[in-house]
Amino acid sequence: MATQITNQALQAGTVPRVNLLPPAEMERRSRRELIVRWFGAAFVAVVLVFSVSAVAFGWAAQASGYLIQQQEAAASLNSQMEQYRDVAHLSSDAAKLRQMRAVAGANDIDWTALADEIKAVLPTKVTLTGFRLAPGAAPKAGADAKAQVGLQGTLTFSSNRTVAQAETINKLRTLPGLLSVDAGALSVADNGGYTFEATVSFDQTRYTGRFDETGGK
Repeated sequence: MATQITNQALQAGTVPRVNLLPPAEMERRSRRELIVRWFGAAFVAVVLVFSVSAVAFGWAAQASGYLIQQQEAAASLNSQMEQYRDVAHLSSDAAKLRQMRAVAGANDIDWTALADEIKAVLPTKVTLTGFRLAPGAAPKAGADAKAQVGLQGTLTFSSNRTVAQAETINKLRTLPGLLSVDAGALSVADNGGYTFEATVSFDQTRYTGRFDETGGK
């Protein structure tokens, strides 16, 4: 077996080192070490790639989850806005209906209450047998309701005395909201009594105002 002595200078007091490996073996070992180093470097690179990929995937998953949450929140807000839009439309329609009702019922009158008030002031043995009354125009903004005609027409009564007509006219003048009252026709009834009329006019304070947009009186 051949021996090889390196050309390193020998130092005094040291044992000389002799490399007994053949050149082919040394080359093989050198290549193996190089291959191991390359595999090690490749393994580290693969680990780094997987680590970076895992972190990137985690970030992507987190971002995707956040995006999904934001999309769901946006969809929820859109749904709520649609509901509010429907409510707004309904509110607008309701406001229009209230306005139409207020215009149509601006001259609304409580006929039952008016008839009861008339009957309450009638003289003895005088009966309200009928009426032909028509409401006036709708109230005007800024106008004095006590000076505006709100109701006018004819009241019909029956009695067994002719003097009852004058007495009834005087009693009717005590009614609230009355603008004017005048005696009308007087005739003999079929049953032997008398029928007479009174022409009346009331102001707009007789309007109930219950259909006003502000809620009425």
